[in-house]
Amino acid sequence: MRATRETHTTECVPHTNDLELGVLKTVRSSVLGPQKFSDTFTINQSVETSVNKNNLPLCESVHNVRAEATIQANINDQTDFKQSKKHAKQDTDGAQGRKQRKNKVIRKTKEERFVSNDYLVTTQYELGRKLGDGNFANVYQSRKTGTGREFAIKVIGKSKLKGKEYMVEDEIRIMKDCRHHNIIRLYEEFETPCWIYLVMELVKGGDLFDAISQSVKFAEVDSALMIKDLCHALFYLHSRRIVHRDIKPENLLVHRNKDGSVTLKLADFGLAMEVKGLIYAVCGTPTYVAPEILSETGYGLEIDMWAVGIITYILLCGFPPFRSTEKNTNQSQLFESIKAGHFEFLSPFWDHVSAAIDVLTHVWIVSNGQTSKVPNQCLFVDNLDLHLHHRLEETAELNYQTYQILKEKRRREKN
Repeated sequence: MRATRETHTTECVPHTNDLELGVLKTVRSSVLGPQKFSDTFTINQSVETSVNKNNLPLCESVHNVRAEATIQANINDQTDFKQSKKHAKQDTDGAQGRKQRKNKVIRKTKEERFVSNDYLVTTQYELGRKLGDGNFANVYQSRKTGTGREFAIKVIGKSKLKGKEYMVEDEIRIMKDCRHHNIIRLYEEFETPCWIYLVMELVKGGDLFDAISQSVKFAEVDSALMIKDLCHALFYLHSRRIVHRDIKPENLLVHRNKDGSVTLKLADFGLAMEVKGLIYAVCGTPTYVAPEILSETGYGLEIDMWAVGIITYILLCGFPPFRSTEKNTNQSQLFESIKAGHFEFLSPFWDHVSAAIDVLTHVWIVSNGQTSKVPNQCLFVDNLDLHLHHRLEETAELNYQTYQILKEKRRREKN
């Protein structure tokens, strides 16, 4: 969690009735805008995907192509397969475990993933209903021909990626190397003259934004468990020096377990990248963007944790900490509020929250985790934090070294 600051905001807050009608009125309408998936701001703001009458994205130049072929993928990653077997045995859901053992990650070079037309892809994967859309892509539910297994397929329009092709390459490379139960898996990819297809794990429980819209706000225990899932995913990524840069409820998919519990899975790595120094690109989603990004002073892994704090706030009270005071206003007022860091725990919306305010205003949090700044009366907590901190550092270093070995292996295989 990023350090909280003294709160001196005079921003307006929605009435209780608005909150009871749903967070769409307080989050989407007043801050996120009318479209759920179109608020990530990058240099290119819009995307238009051609869709035929069967809801299948195809290039006009290949609409009438009737080739009969099947892509055969013979590149197997033995390491990923062994890890898949190990994780599957640990999974309490037997059916899900069997799926993990069967769905292998197929590694391809850029040349190997290229096929001449879209028909060669859609004969292998039947594309169904649209699950979501974004600046550069649409996501469809799909079924593999022959096996009947279900996947989610992200269809990226290449015409919208001019000058940003490296972002897709980063997304594919990062996701292929991720093996974590709180991160969506990427199994296979195809590229045609007009489109890039990413075959990914399908999660049928919707996303966290939908869950917030239905429940408005969550109990502390439920919120803590969801944030724990998100933090597990980020610890895994950050220990590899990977920043996501677009943490938001829409990118957290909800897997509903048989025992009634839920597991969050982090998705959409379109803005993810390895951190090798300060980053200056302005990108992200307005409500969740960190002040370092807006100030253009350079940022790193810590911006993801700012977004975790924003999501925690929304889960507990039903609306974001930083808002524009007027509807339909431009984002400048919101951005100034974020950079100033002024927000409040407003009554009555926070009256039911027992300990969250104490945690968010704890001196260790306020000091940005700098234990040297913790007062003497907090030495006991300090010692506990130091012990945990050392353990996490050791785990992170091991994750980083393992990732470097994996990247070196991929480089040798490529050469």
